[in-house]
Amino acid sequence: MKKFRNRLFVLLLLGGLVLSGCRGKETAGGGGDAAGNAPVPKTPDAGPGPDKIMVVCSFLPMWVFTRNVVGDREGVEVEVLIPGHQGPHDYALTPGDLKKINQAHLFLANGLYLEEFLTDAVKKARPGLKIIEAAQAVEPISADKEAGVNPHAFASPRDAAKMVRRIAGALAGIDPEGAGTYKRNAEQYAARLEALADEFRAAVRAAKNKKVVTFHNAFDYLARDSGLEIVGVVETVPGQAPSAGELAGLIKKIKEAEAAAIFSEPQFSPRLANVLSEETGIGMYALDPAATGELEPGIYEEVMRQNLDTLKKALGPGG
Repeated sequence: MKKFRNRLFVLLLLGGLVLSGCRGKETAGGGGDAAGNAPVPKTPDAGPGPDKIMVVCSFLPMWVFTRNVVGDREGVEVEVLIPGHQGPHDYALTPGDLKKINQAHLFLANGLYLEEFLTDAVKKARPGLKIIEAAQAVEPISADKEAGVNPHAFASPRDAAKMVRRIAGALAGIDPEGAGTYKRNAEQYAARLEALADEFRAAVRAAKNKKVVTFHNAFDYLARDSGLEIVGVVETVPGQAPSAGELAGLIKKIKEAEAAAIFSEPQFSPRLANVLSEETGIGMYALDPAATGELEPGIYEEVMRQNLDTLKKALGPGG
């Protein structure tokens, strides 16, 4: 239903812009489809300007990765659609977003169906715009529900480094003269992320108990790359609390597994994680998947270092 509302909102926006007298690009054939539907138009000022390269990113991690790859390359502007403090699970596009899309040379998304409503909207607004999904560089993990794909590859520094290199290649494709700069910046940034990933792996390897409970499946990629064992998840669907029976079953599972820690996330209420901690006697801590935060190029590394410190504390001596 949320996906439907988002798509409907975009279509209404586009339709409103047509009624205001803006010209739109017709689809092949020029007169709509066989059902008589009008072609989807472009919004005002469609197409990028000649003086700069505009790169539009879906949400915070994609913006951070791209800004680090672009570095001080002149003439390249990096914008983001979803504000830094708002996550990708619930978002409605604005007319300002559509303007950015129509000035863009490239749209960068995480992919793995995380921002499917955004990429659908972008394709409608700018059918010819190049769209790159950075997480295609990562081996996907299946989700627990409905045999879907877990989209949270960005929450692992190891996989984030792979995404950064893919972003560098995409930028080089639209700006060949800057290819050397993008490659150099990407390798430097990816090297820092991989070093951070090595620290995560070393910390987990040293811990006697590697079993943890996460709030939802945001850390499956980090667990795979660091050696953590996730023995339970509080919310299998973000924003959908478990039933009383499911909660009781999770409490039993956590006790039997003798987990080392229960993790909440700053983007969600800690209430349920607190309940689990009280019922099991296991400590509760906060891990941040870095999906939201300040629009600063260094925020991802800052958040992940905080997560590393938290893990060391939560896993106990030797962790």
